[in-house]
Amino acid sequence: MRSIGHTMIVVIGISLLLLFSTVKTDATPPDVSDPAIVNFLQRSFQYDYTTVTDDASLRRLVDSLDYQIMMINYRTILEKTAPNDISPSGQRFKQKLERRYQEIIHDGYLYHVFSDWQNKTEDKVAQAFIDLFLFDREQLISYPQGMGPVRSLAERLSGRLQNFNFMLDGKYYTVNDIRQLIAIDNDSTRQLARRLVDLRRDSSAVLASDAQVLYNMYNGMGLEKGGRTWQEYLFLPYSFDYPEWITIAQKINDATDEIYFTALNALKGKHHLENSASFEIDMISNRQAVLPDSFFTQDKINKGVVQLLKNIGLTDLTERLTSLDINDAAMFPATLFRYPPDDILFVNPNRPGFAGYYRLLSELGKALPWVYADSTLPYLLRTYAPGTAIMTSELFITLGTDPQFLASNFDIPEHDILTYTEGAKFLTLYQIRKVTQHILFDNKLSSNKRDDAVELYWSLENSVIGAPDSSYFWIDALISGRIEKYPNLLAQAFGRFKMREILYNRIGPDYAQSPETGRFLIDNFCRPGRAQSLEDFIGSYSSEPLSASDLKRQME
Repeated sequence: MRSIGHTMIVVIGISLLLLFSTVKTDATPPDVSDPAIVNFLQRSFQYDYTTVTDDASLRRLVDSLDYQIMMINYRTILEKTAPNDISPSGQRFKQKLERRYQEIIHDGYLYHVFSDWQNKTEDKVAQAFIDLFLFDREQLISYPQGMGPVRSLAERLSGRLQNFNFMLDGKYYTVNDIRQLIAIDNDSTRQLARRLVDLRRDSSAVLASDAQVLYNMYNGMGLEKGGRTWQEYLFLPYSFDYPEWITIAQKINDATDEIYFTALNALKGKHHLENSASFEIDMISNRQAVLPDSFFTQDKINKGVVQLLKNIGLTDLTERLTSLDINDAAMFPATLFRYPPDDILFVNPNRPGFAGYYRLLSELGKALPWVYADSTLPYLLRTYAPGTAIMTSELFITLGTDPQFLASNFDIPEHDILTYTEGAKFLTLYQIRKVTQHILFDNKLSSNKRDDAVELYWSLENSVIGAPDSSYFWIDALISGRIEKYPNLLAQAFGRFKMREILYNRIGPDYAQSPETGRFLIDNFCRPGRAQSLEDFIGSYSSEPLSASDLKRQME
């Protein structure tokens, strides 16, 4: 469920200490001082909706509404980053600004105007803004109301699942104990964890019928919203028709079957796994996909990222970001804030080590559309289309963890790089196939193609993941609400392959060393912002949604 804190304020983590100098952009942020906010709040948002008679007048409404939300957003960010510089009236302003936002969201006349124009406007920018506004409105108004009974049952199931206690060898264990044993991971703890996971699986069986009732409740909500199933409704923001997403999920599985199971069998042999449980595959694959922290000093990280940006022609990115000191480092250990209209501010702590470097690559890639989006777009559209956030993020991770790049910029021995590369490749495959497993499971179950959820999940867990020792993780995903994230995860998995395929086909196999890469990303991916959908981007630069042969090339 989204709110102003998620949709209107973009907050991500990053560690860039010493990498970028403190350089302000030329953009002048709006005045959100106390007097300015008092003046802003004294004038309620009022609009003569009868003046909206064509695309030009519709765009004026969009721009007026966008300004209101931008002011609310900017003041909220200012209070987060400089709490000691804000007057005692800050909390009062915060409440009034939230009330202003709620008034806009609940404005029935605005809703009817946007609903009327949603499918008849020819202004693509206005269309994208209306789609975003109406979807967020539904998430804030009708979604919580419909989710009440669903959440209630999910909480009851969760309480029963979490309260299971297991006795082994005269000692009681809880679900939290299982998590801690898995995290420790040595031979003795893994044996114990496996026995406890088996007990938990058997105990979870009593919840299977109630879990299927919960699925039916989700699907009832989907029907109310005009979708055939709940999963179809969740896929609505991600372009393409729902059947095409199911086809994409199946194609990903088909294209990676041989590569995945070859790697899985090698992993099983190396770690002496026979009837492997999915938690063991997950644990071992995550542990293999890391490099020693000793190679990633802050100085090397900073120089490496500068070199990466230089390779693809994005050196000016260092001048488009700015440092920001905040008062409470404990509250903001690593945070990047998006400021309107065209500025990026971030807190950049010293985070050496591989995890810090990996996070840096990911978040730097995410920042691209915010930095390079067309400044004439409404503020809310200077971001990503749904499902595309990971496309540049994963591209930067790919470039920054390329074996040749690691060897030349971090002095890592070839053996360590080879071990990491193999581990990272398998982890990527495992994570993607885990997502497709849940997508196919939900599709078959919610479409009533199979009635027995337990048998269906076990079958898919074995055929897709290669874990014959079956689990009840689908119940965990269901009661925790993670099923709502799987459409986005599939779109992201699809997007990571498509971006690299497009660059490979348009620029060539050396795109990681070509300034054309940066220019292509800016002009064709970043500038259109959210006014360009995932389907628009794929359709413009690729001949088909998913190329199985290209996917195999990337994975081999």
